[in-house]
Amino acid sequence: MIASGWLLAGSTQAQSFRPMRYLDEIGHLGTDYDLDTSARIGTATVSPTETGALFRGFDRKGNPWTVATTSTGGIGWTDVWQADFDRDSQQDLLIAELFPANGRGCQEVKLTFLLFDAESRPVPWTVETNQPFGDGPGNRPAILEMHNANHHAELIVTSCEYSASSNGIEFQIRGVYEAEKAHWKLIRPLRIGPYFKAVQTRLSRGRDVTFLKPDQREWLDVGNAIETSTSRPFISSVLRHDPKCRVPIKLEIVDEHVRKPVNDPCEVLEHDRLQMSDGAICFGWPSVVIDHADKREIVMDDSSIFIPPLIESRLREVALARLPVISFGQSDPKHCSPTLLWVDQRK
Repeated sequence: MIASGWLLAGSTQAQSFRPMRYLDEIGHLGTDYDLDTSARIGTATVSPTETGALFRGFDRKGNPWTVATTSTGGIGWTDVWQADFDRDSQQDLLIAELFPANGRGCQEVKLTFLLFDAESRPVPWTVETNQPFGDGPGNRPAILEMHNANHHAELIVTSCEYSASSNGIEFQIRGVYEAEKAHWKLIRPLRIGPYFKAVQTRLSRGRDVTFLKPDQREWLDVGNAIETSTSRPFISSVLRHDPKCRVPIKLEIVDEHVRKPVNDPCEVLEHDRLQMSDGAICFGWPSVVIDHADKREIVMDDSSIFIPPLIESRLREVALARLPVISFGQSDPKHCSPTLLWVDQRK
């Protein structure tokens, strides 16, 4: 647990981000629970697809944009909220996918933000965290704070693990992100106390819960903040994982000790991955933004075990055209593992 003196180091009064407006639940569109085949969500239209949902809209110049993303239905749900997260006088969207956890355990939520840029085109970002206290559709899905002078939204991302020493669970802050110019950037607050207090308040559910002290040095940047790097490699090849490597880890006995093989090729081959022109191997297939001459197309990552054919198709098209890409985020501390790739075909 955390000593009270550490908390006092950042005792500024917590302030939740507001206002936020609940719009609709879209996880059951086109099913027996909701026979509608489309819905108006803010300035966008959403319709169900085989793998999720498709958002459509138009930018300031009248050019179309689309966002293909996942959605959760069945006994789960997908809520959509509206707010001006980056304070640019445009209403942004927050899509929250939830699937009820068994018992009183960790309740994870997948958040997809669509913040609109100066041309009113969506900029996507997806992150997984834990739902604040409250069950069922229409409950605030994220810990969104506002401790800065500019009143921009700050999202607190948390992890939840079952405690090895008790029957309870452990929460820890894994990052704080601030909305700015349609992007989310990782920040490392000098005073972490208010954020820690917000997590304690919003994740306490009357059970055996431990809140671990945040270690900002361990935070991975999974945000989509605009980078200044001039590196623009192209994708050389799009590679699926080797099914033979999706078996329990092979162990070997050396000097009567059991250990993992050294330089096991499956440490690479077990991943879907991208071979980049600069020699890097990037694990995972990230979300993709493609700016065409007359439209913006966004295909979001599917974290399921099934291969999302649409995102694979777009990645192969980008690789075939040898288009330079900009990468954002890192989901694996030891490997290139972007959470988003940006492709600009307008030039």
